Amino acid sequence: MASWESGYLVFQKATFTEIAQSLERRYDVEINYDSGALRNDSFFIRFHPDETLSEALDMLVMLIPGSQYSGILDIADLTFDV
Repeated sequence: MASWESGYLVFQKATFTEIAQSLERRYDVEINYDSGALRNDSFFIRFHPDETLSEALDMLVMLIPGSQYSGILDIADLTFDV
């Protein structure tokens, strides 16, 4: 579930798909990932309103052990060794 709190985009018990879709809309990008690897996981994360896409993706990498991302132009590819 996502909500806005004092300008922050906050996710509580959110699936990775929900987070990725919100980031896609916010930054006008396409995020590619294997949804099966994270199917049963839920996340708590908060994004600052001034964060760049790179900073937001860095936060996801810290949140999900074994993850990494690469990106070109408006596409971010995320991989997870879960």
